[in-house]
Amino acid sequence: MNLRAIFSLSDRKQKCTAAPGCRQPRTTGDLNGNGRSDMVLLNSKGLCGAWLVQPDQTVKWTDLADLKAGHKWTFAGYARFSGSARNNIVLYSKSKNAIGFWTMQNGGITGWQDLTALAKDVTLIGIGDFNGDGVDDLLLRNRNGVVCAYLTTTRVFIHLGELADDQIIEGIGDFNGDGVDDILIRGNGCAGLWLLDRSGQLNWSGLDALPAAFTILGVGDFNGDGTDDILLGNDGNIGVWTIANGAITGWMGLGELPAHCMVEAISDFNGDGTDDILLRAADGMTGALLVKGPEQTEWVEYGCLGTEWTIRPAAL
Repeated sequence: MNLRAIFSLSDRKQKCTAAPGCRQPRTTGDLNGNGRSDMVLLNSKGLCGAWLVQPDQTVKWTDLADLKAGHKWTFAGYARFSGSARNNIVLYSKSKNAIGFWTMQNGGITGWQDLTALAKDVTLIGIGDFNGDGVDDLLLRNRNGVVCAYLTTTRVFIHLGELADDQIIEGIGDFNGDGVDDILIRGNGCAGLWLLDRSGQLNWSGLDALPAAFTILGVGDFNGDGTDDILLGNDGNIGVWTIANGAITGWMGLGELPAHCMVEAISDFNGDGTDDILLRAADGMTGALLVKGPEQTEWVEYGCLGTEWTIRPAAL
């Protein structure tokens, strides 16, 4: 699929979705400290590497490790933990239900640290800073619907709330600009936020009705105001609920996308302070829509990935 050609056609209207059965992406990951998000790739044989995004928007491949042995570790996401100066690569072992991370420097691995092992009925949902200490934590869910955060600095669990049967966690981000990550929830035809403060207290903020035809594609700061927004898709069109103080402030259309195209990640790939959208077509062609403003995007092509390669983190 020639994505460059498709994005040049203003009258092309197709459907873009999040990957079926996957949680929606919110990605950071500047692995080499150049101010641009990079991408970790893992293939079916356990080989792991990264595309390091260069200032000219080309990518440079670097080998990371071979994960085929042991307990089938998978790429879960990125995090900044206590004492680290770069985004670490978080790995999850389903067989052990355990979480650990690689420490990174200049795009290479400098060490490994175990983080925690989870009870068998607990699942890793996402990664974020849930107490505002500048260090990332883990968002966890018990199969009975109880949601808690594991604070990695103090290594304690805090209870956050409980989800109803029809509710699902769709994203993590700071939606009110207080330096503490919040939780985006969808259920019963509506979307809303669990707004957290530094003491772990939670307040509900209803956003708006969200018909089934709309898909939440991810979370990111698409207008550069320092507060996360919500990317939505509907019938081939994508756009953003801009958010401030935990409420919707407007709509920012971003145009149309081609068929059979998946949103793989949301992050700042060009270092301009505004998040962009990483896309992957059915034929494996992968690149980013650089967000420049309402209805203003620029397509950059990174390369073609075979079906054996995974680029989407397993956690939010």
